[in-house]
Amino acid sequence: MNTLFEFLGNKRSLYVLLILFAILNFSLTYFMPKDQALDLKFAYSVEEAYLLLGQLNQSQREFYCFGAWALDLPYMIVYTLFFSGILYRLWNKKRIAWIAFFILLADFFENIFILQVLKNYPSHLSDTVMYASIFTTSKWIFVGVVLLSIVGGLVNRYFQFSFSVADSKGVRA
Repeated sequence: MNTLFEFLGNKRSLYVLLILFAILNFSLTYFMPKDQALDLKFAYSVEEAYLLLGQLNQSQREFYCFGAWALDLPYMIVYTLFFSGILYRLWNKKRIAWIAFFILLADFFENIFILQVLKNYPSHLSDTVMYASIFTTSKWIFVGVVLLSIVGGLVNRYFQFSFSVADSKGVRA
């Protein structure tokens, strides 16, 4: 596993993953209805979900399903690898780099439940929507943890660099 994280933390790998991340992110905005996408909401209720999905026609719901399968699945893999690489590069610790995989798991199960809801629309699957909401909310919480870890890693790096430069100047004097 060390070699995987070392590979992901490599600058070249991070650049490639960043480009893929941007391309897939842009593509998803085309296929997923921004205002109605449950993937982008936080702690939605059954009523909210069906209100949002009710604003989509059949072809839009099918487009949403296609986007979830064809684009969101590879996107999950790319952003997981990208964030893991960044975390490993910043912290040099595998256990911190694994945090990004929790986003992947939550996003995967979120998509499974959302796809079930879309497939069975207009039938109300209250439990399925609640599970989707739980996984969506969990995903966004994990995204927050990853972003805080990245900011923390950048701050840590800054202070390490600042102190090492200050120490080296003191040694020369």
